[in-house]
Amino acid sequence: MAASFGAFSRVFSQKCRIWSISVTRSGLLGSSQQTLPWIHETRDFSQSQDIPAKPKRPLTSFFQFALEQRPKIVAMEPSMSVTEVTKRIAAMWKDMSEHQKEVYRSDFETRREKYMEEMEQYRSRLTDEQLDTLMEQDRDKRQKRAKRRQKAELKKLNKPKRPPTGYSLFIKAHFNQRATGGKTREEVRVIFKEAASIWHSLPEYERQQYNEEASLLSETYREEMEEWKRKMEEEGIET
Repeated sequence: MAASFGAFSRVFSQKCRIWSISVTRSGLLGSSQQTLPWIHETRDFSQSQDIPAKPKRPLTSFFQFALEQRPKIVAMEPSMSVTEVTKRIAAMWKDMSEHQKEVYRSDFETRREKYMEEMEQYRSRLTDEQLDTLMEQDRDKRQKRAKRRQKAELKKLNKPKRPPTGYSLFIKAHFNQRATGGKTREEVRVIFKEAASIWHSLPEYERQQYNEEASLLSETYREEMEEWKRKMEEEGIET
């Protein structure tokens, strides 16, 4: 349970950090009526397929509580970090009585039932082609989530990182030379574009030094992967 809550806390902290940046730029930290962009303002890819946007999934009871409490905490203690605010909210929720939590749970059930009705009406208005497109998009999202979870699990098991290519090594070296001090996103984009152009114009013998370094890193990676797989097999872990 402790590990599960820890993982949840990390995810919630990351989401709150995104929200914090967004509302800080908008000057909205003092309002409890603002929505969390990572839930209500996520990009809806169905719109790119001429499909009406889906009804918004309701916040769970805890996240609704967090949405209400976070601006209040930040307003009272603006120096608190996102992680500290998250821990404060989690502790407040934990200390609440079941009767107090039931208010939020009941509200969530009401909003969830409304959402289900809206989804049923939404689907009834779609054509068969649009429904097929939505199903395909949902399947892609599930596969991507599964890959992210798998990647996170492998990282916990200290799986060796895939080595960079010669091209990647050159791009990194060029960027480190040029990107001194703070750079805007546009400046970074220009530097990368410049590096790519230089790489394609380099003579083969100059590229070779980066490719040779990449080859050595690749060989080391293969050896580390063999050792890692052997260790996983010994511990009975499927990879």
